[in-house]
Amino acid sequence: MVCSFCKKEINSQTIACPHCGNHITMPEEQHDEEFIMTQVVDVPLKWLMISATCLLIVGSLLPWGRIVSSLGTIVIRGTDGDGILTMAIGGILLMATLLSARRSQLQRLLYIAGGFFSAIILFPKFSYLRSILKNTPAGTHSNIGIGLILANLAAILILISAFVTKKVKVAIKE
Repeated sequence: MVCSFCKKEINSQTIACPHCGNHITMPEEQHDEEFIMTQVVDVPLKWLMISATCLLIVGSLLPWGRIVSSLGTIVIRGTDGDGILTMAIGGILLMATLLSARRSQLQRLLYIAGGFFSAIILFPKFSYLRSILKNTPAGTHSNIGIGLILANLAAILILISAFVTKKVKVAIKE
């Protein structure tokens, strides 16, 4: 049987899809059958996973910092160094999310590792750029770029999405 909402393969004895959580409508002849067993299943919030990984990729592409002086402008881009690693991590996590039908322990570990490595790369970079920007000479304007802020937020969301699930009650027919 296929869920009419997410189009994933499901057990014909369920009343709610374990992937998307939507109620499955059954043909008329099956409505009077009794359900004898109910099971609660953890379903990942796939939208959170996809949003977090896309945010990490976008944040890696955007500027991470800017210093403007009378001599010119220096733009620190995410793609100049560590942003390539964070973009690769985001791409791997996005593919793992899109290709998996159900969350496995391996996927959870992948998200924990990806969020952890992104945080190891991004948080020190954020502190380093902030210290550089604070110590710029007079007449120089500097700021942290939106890309670094978005990438840091994405690293936090990736770690959160490794643990957040919604409970879906699945009933199995007799």
